[in-house]
Amino acid sequence: MSILARDGFVGDFCPEFDASKYRLGKLCKRGHDYSGDGRSLRHANGNACVQCGRDRVKQWKKDNPDKVKKSSALYNTRHREHRTEVARIYRQQNREMCRAYHKSLYWKNPEKGREKARYHRKTLKGKARRVRYRHERREMLKANRVPYTTEQMMQRLEDFGRCCAYCGDKLKLQGTGNDVFHWDHFQPLTKGGIDCITNLLPACSRCNINKSNHDPIEWYINFEFFSEARWMKIQSTLSISEACSARRQYQQLTLFGE
Repeated sequence: MSILARDGFVGDFCPEFDASKYRLGKLCKRGHDYSGDGRSLRHANGNACVQCGRDRVKQWKKDNPDKVKKSSALYNTRHREHRTEVARIYRQQNREMCRAYHKSLYWKNPEKGREKARYHRKTLKGKARRVRYRHERREMLKANRVPYTTEQMMQRLEDFGRCCAYCGDKLKLQGTGNDVFHWDHFQPLTKGGIDCITNLLPACSRCNINKSNHDPIEWYINFEFFSEARWMKIQSTLSISEACSARRQYQQLTLFGE
């Protein structure tokens, strides 16, 4: 709403503020024009410019990082439950933004991200989550499975030259690292995919874990290792027509072996 301040009427172009706490007054020495007509936002109980005060606090925090860190830690300790509840509500309201932020942090320092994941898996909550995931996945496989043989799996691996179907890196059949061999369900089981030979691709651990349950092409096209030739190879190997691929109808894969 528009505010009727002590110095006169503020038009609709002016950002809203609490008239019980602030007022519009004479332009401050630093020229903080709040309303766009040469007036600064000032405290109602005094004459100080609000923006000048904020700038001083910001500069003080920049000059005293150790004091700020110590003060924040003390506040968080004294108000742990409140801070936890505020953080929980924020994550619920901004789920996608938080997910994107944590994903960007992981790729900036993947080793640190893996270390945190290893630590979490050892906690009681982490162990419970892994058990629940295994149970859910086992039930999904029971409900959506077409039997296939080991020979078919080995042939699929050879079809891609023992390389990752997505990035093209040579696969390590054992050991650790980003290029360790995984089997990936092209159409994720959680999105209606079926555990069958025409939904399986050889992939490196990095691609398989990062792909998770995302739409294959929407995930793949965003990476620098995207290759049109490899994408065509995936479609031809899994018997996906161009029309089905364009409509994201991967569930129309041929269900039975080659």
